[in-house]
Amino acid sequence: MIGGAEGGDEKRLSLLHALRIVLVVIILPFWFRFTTGYVSPSISLSFASWPAPFDLFLLAICALCGYPCARLCRLPAPQLTGSMLLSASIHLAGLTQSGPPDLLVAIAQTIIGASLGARFRNTPTQFFGRTFVMAFGLTLLMLAICLVVAWVVHSLTGISFASAVLAFAPGGLAEMSLIALYLGGDTAYVAAHHIVRITMVVLLVPPSYKLLKRLFPGWLESPKP
Repeated sequence: MIGGAEGGDEKRLSLLHALRIVLVVIILPFWFRFTTGYVSPSISLSFASWPAPFDLFLLAICALCGYPCARLCRLPAPQLTGSMLLSASIHLAGLTQSGPPDLLVAIAQTIIGASLGARFRNTPTQFFGRTFVMAFGLTLLMLAICLVVAWVVHSLTGISFASAVLAFAPGGLAEMSLIALYLGGDTAYVAAHHIVRITMVVLLVPPSYKLLKRLFPGWLESPKP
């Protein structure tokens, strides 16, 4: 929306961001598998492993009420942040210490994967190819920076390297939080970083872009059709 308002190609921008998230979601699990030896845990389908009924009820309330509450508060990514903040509140209050069942986490990952793939419908092959090259190069650059910063943070603070990587990774809030949850990382740490990142981008990019246009006139102008 911000790019379109400034005269950018909204279709290419949306495709670039979709490709970035898809590439990160594909690359990071393989990276963890081959560099740390991580093996995905088996999913338990037994209801015996699920939280107690009262805990499930509390989590369900957070899931159902989070989205409308976040919309009212104008939070970024309201589908996720509202439920997450409500869940954080009841956990901090000591009302429950349970998390979502593994089966529901796997279903959520499947839905997000399918939704990411559906973003590429009706995309011309030529348009997709050029945009993919741009997205692939930029994503690899951002991931390289992410790994360096994560290693520095891990070395200085002792925070899990996997959690630091997912916190600084150029992926989506929902995708990185789900991967952190599945890896057994610090999901709250990862999600908090991405919420701050999204908020800062939305608030700072428009004035920064206008400032750059004044400092470097003509450099950021969209080409004439």
